[in-house]
Amino acid sequence: MKALASLPWPTVAIIAFYALMFSALGRLFLEADTRHWVKAATLTGIALLVAARYAAGFGGGRRRMQAARDAGRGWTHSLLSLQPPEFFGLQQHVARLLIGFVRWITRRPAPMMPAGEPFTMLRRSSYPALAAVLGLCAVVELPVGALILRAAGISPEMQQVLHGVFVVGMVATLILGWGDLYWLRAGQHVVDADALHLRLGERVTARVPLAAIHQVAPIAKQRPAPRRMTLAERRRVLKVSPLESPNVRLHVRSGAWTGRVLGAPVSPLVEIIEVYVDEPEALIAALSRAAPTD
Repeated sequence: MKALASLPWPTVAIIAFYALMFSALGRLFLEADTRHWVKAATLTGIALLVAARYAAGFGGGRRRMQAARDAGRGWTHSLLSLQPPEFFGLQQHVARLLIGFVRWITRRPAPMMPAGEPFTMLRRSSYPALAAVLGLCAVVELPVGALILRAAGISPEMQQVLHGVFVVGMVATLILGWGDLYWLRAGQHVVDADALHLRLGERVTARVPLAAIHQVAPIAKQRPAPRRMTLAERRRVLKVSPLESPNVRLHVRSGAWTGRVLGAPVSPLVEIIEVYVDEPEALIAALSRAAPTD
């Protein structure tokens, strides 16, 4: 059960994707009666895998619930904390994106950041422009999708259902995207006398004590093609970037700092943080000046 609980959800998604793809290809060479059973077996296997991975994440649920009660949280929050941390964190993350959208349309000012030396990450980033292009594509896709559905010979009733799904997906994408962009613009990384405060919108929030950082180095823009990292190596690295490749690497003591990624607690195995900032040299200099001396 522990091995299953440690299986990343992206890996589960990849397994499901390849299972569906190979099942679809295999059904091309099977008889009609056999195709039905292969499809049913594939979907059942994927459902069992997802259910087992979800159930494996319930370990420690009572401890999380008690911690929420001790922190003065309500019963709703306490009951939801019984879920796997990554699921409950994702629900909180989506809720924060919705709050960001509301704050954006009501023109509410951004929350105050900790006092210290700030470092931005959107001034030179291409993410805002890409977000605008994707939003435009989501809107343009509606009439194009309607034409494709009509040309495919799908029944009018099914066309209405699929078109409704496309509309809901587009609206959800725009709302969550605006919320994400609001929090990204409201956040920045800050170095104070005690810690490095990372704030990549609501995607990543962390407080890394300066004493927990034992090495800071720039990441070269042009590097040789890296070898494929193993799963264990990927779990040791946390990337904090809106879109671009990180340009500063921090080596930290695992377990000596706290943070959240997409609403869920950061893995205690992380010992390398790769950050993107507009001025990497300034961040390295600030961390070197603020580093505690023996």
